[in-house]
Amino acid sequence: MTSYSVGFILTIVTMFTRAVSQDLVSCTCATSNKLVAFSAGRSHDLDLSGKGEAVVVYDTVFMNDGNGYNKDTGKFTSPSSGVYVFHYHSLSINSKAVFVRLYLNGQIKNTGYGGTSKGHSTGSNTIALRLFKGDEVWIGLVGGHALHNHPGEFHSTFTGYLLYPSRCSQ
Repeated sequence: MTSYSVGFILTIVTMFTRAVSQDLVSCTCATSNKLVAFSAGRSHDLDLSGKGEAVVVYDTVFMNDGNGYNKDTGKFTSPSSGVYVFHYHSLSINSKAVFVRLYLNGQIKNTGYGGTSKGHSTGSNTIALRLFKGDEVWIGLVGGHALHNHPGEFHSTFTGYLLYPSRCSQ
């Protein structure tokens, strides 16, 4: 091997070592093993006959480990960075469609739709998202659609949990 080749390899190794060292210094490694999980249901109907959209407030909390879900606003605020999984299920009012959207910080990430001319329909979806501490996730009901619920039956639910924490929060 020539001295040029050895010098080139040493330069590459040095650059790689510096880059890795800077990455390790620039992040704060997670030290918390905090569990985060919530599940909530809506206890009564929500009918948006007009246009617009409303945050669906799931007013009955079944569990809220980590205290990320707010039953007054209907929003989940991430208490720590990591990958989260969210599930939501919605039942329409008789002979109406249901159309809901999952939002992350005001951006639509996915939707659930169920259309019907008779009876009830359901709209559900699941998504995994990488969140940072303080990110907000919620469900919005699109105008012209409706959710059906009976007290104690909870046909419309919203659930989320931390699948795994971020190795480093940035």
